[in-house]
Amino acid sequence: MNSDIVQYKYNVHTKSALFFKKAPSSLIIIVILGITLGLMTIKWFLGVIFLVIVLLVKSHYKGLKKGIILENQFMLIGDEIIYFSNIKKAVFDGKKKQLQLSINGKEHPLFIKSVQFTSGARKDFKIKKHQYNKLCKVSEKILVRIQKRSPKTIIKIQNESSLRKYQTQHFE
Repeated sequence: MNSDIVQYKYNVHTKSALFFKKAPSSLIIIVILGITLGLMTIKWFLGVIFLVIVLLVKSHYKGLKKGIILENQFMLIGDEIIYFSNIKKAVFDGKKKQLQLSINGKEHPLFIKSVQFTSGARKDFKIKKHQYNKLCKVSEKILVRIQKRSPKTIIKIQNESSLRKYQTQHFE
């Protein structure tokens, strides 16, 4: 089976963390601080090293969840798996700079916004341009995969957009 896996850097606000799914309880914080203080009484640098290692592991784990991964049948956005066959409506809005996906079984739609894409540029106008171009590129790939997996899905492209490749392939 031919699998085209594509990954994009995208800042996702995930809810999960290394040790817990919700906000840390005071018990976990007290335990970590207790271990740190205990190690600091033996040797001060052991406590500092333990605390730094805990923070690095936690931040590294959280960093792995940032991104969009596109496969032929599904996509991963942070912790969430979305099957293209479950998408009932997709709306690309060039003016709002976002892709809205309505998914079966979910109350609220999923928004993929250009401001959440990373850019290596330094100037504001270049950052916005790169983010919008990345949104268009990702949206094209998502819309093509939705069309292949679920041809009955409603796909709309509103306002001026740069999805010319998708428009010429599928609407003309």
